[in-house]
Amino acid sequence: MDSFAFAIAHAGELDVLREYKPRFVPAQVIAELAALCKSYGITQVYGDKYAIGFHAAEWRTHHISFTACTRTTSENYLVLLPMLLANRVRLINNAALRSQLSSLERRVGATDREAVSHPQHASAHDDVAAAACGALVAASGADNKYPNYNTSGDWISGPDDPPLWLTMYRLTGRYTPW
Repeated sequence: MDSFAFAIAHAGELDVLREYKPRFVPAQVIAELAALCKSYGITQVYGDKYAIGFHAAEWRTHHISFTACTRTTSENYLVLLPMLLANRVRLINNAALRSQLSSLERRVGATDREAVSHPQHASAHDDVAAAACGALVAASGADNKYPNYNTSGDWISGPDDPPLWLTMYRLTGRYTPW
């Protein structure tokens, strides 16, 4: 079972990173994170498609809207890679984030399309990395450039980019909290 990871970022900087490992009650976690979002002035969160349904309704009870991401986790990793290599993002010193980012594997499929994911064994996870990368990509504005995938780096930052507070969380796996 995977964990629930949550990140807040603004243009090039990861500000908050939280991970909730199973067994947890999603409603309690969302209530705690909603209070955190309100302290940052956040009214909309983004998450992967695993979190649609109950989680969107639960966020709404806290007056925060939930939007499913249009990009895959793999696309977020590929978009963030040039920013990481150019030293254009600041990460949080977090052991789980370090471990998960360093264990990611880049593969080329039969259609010559690249994919990035955690290693394919039972103990490998990328929930924290997925949340952090998703938040950084969304906050950078790079998500508006995809799927053209501009590798020149000219979109990474600019003096006219306003700071943008966004969130990303990831919840996968099936569980019964009660």
